[in-house]
Amino acid sequence: MAIVGAGAAAMALAPMASATVVGTLATSASIGGGVTVTPDTITWNVGKDGTDFSVNTGTNLTYDGGTPVAIGDEGMLKDLVRPPASPPTILPLDAFMTINGTPVDFVLDGFTPPSPTNGTACSSLASGQTCVVDGTSPFLLQATSGTGTGGLGTEVTLTVFGTVTDGTSPDSNWIGSFSETVSNLSPGQIQAMFTGPGASTAAITTGHTGNFTAIVANTVPEPSTAFLGLSGLLMAAGLVRRRRRA
Repeated sequence: MAIVGAGAAAMALAPMASATVVGTLATSASIGGGVTVTPDTITWNVGKDGTDFSVNTGTNLTYDGGTPVAIGDEGMLKDLVRPPASPPTILPLDAFMTINGTPVDFVLDGFTPPSPTNGTACSSLASGQTCVVDGTSPFLLQATSGTGTGGLGTEVTLTVFGTVTDGTSPDSNWIGSFSETVSNLSPGQIQAMFTGPGASTAAITTGHTGNFTAIVANTVPEPSTAFLGLSGLLMAAGLVRRRRRA
């Protein structure tokens, strides 16, 4: 079951002498913001200041020949939608992530495949082991100490990649991940929530953090699939707590 309707092909880029956008970008959800995940959508919830994320310590991203992105700058993320919701997201997705007041544009091209230690056996993990919700999901679940079933929580990681530009040539490649520790849900609980009988009405509201690097490189990783599956939706950007509906 897919959220995107077009394939993301692997790319091989010629070596470049320099790149316009380079460095590391660290982010977290804006105060009062977050993300809401359903079987059909990933909706980035704007914070009190009307933005989706803030730039964190650890950022050294520059653009336009050396202009720095400042700690505390804010930005926006584009929502992801799968049919039958409309309009569906198509990759590559231009302006997936942008930084307000700058021309920096992160284009989302795909998702790097996870390598779980235990396949889809999420309900039987020991601490430190990993799984995926199903065989098409690009999201890695790692069992950690927590308050979910069996005394476990979950660290969730989604690795993404694409190109980034400030409107001048050449573009840079970027790669990075959204991740978060979910202390109150085990991997098995997360898997059951979005694959069980109530999956069609499941919804989770979360915080999100990210770390991304723009680099000069010959290649970017291949996506695991042309589609972001239903199971992947529940983990985009990390999970903190389940939103309970009336």
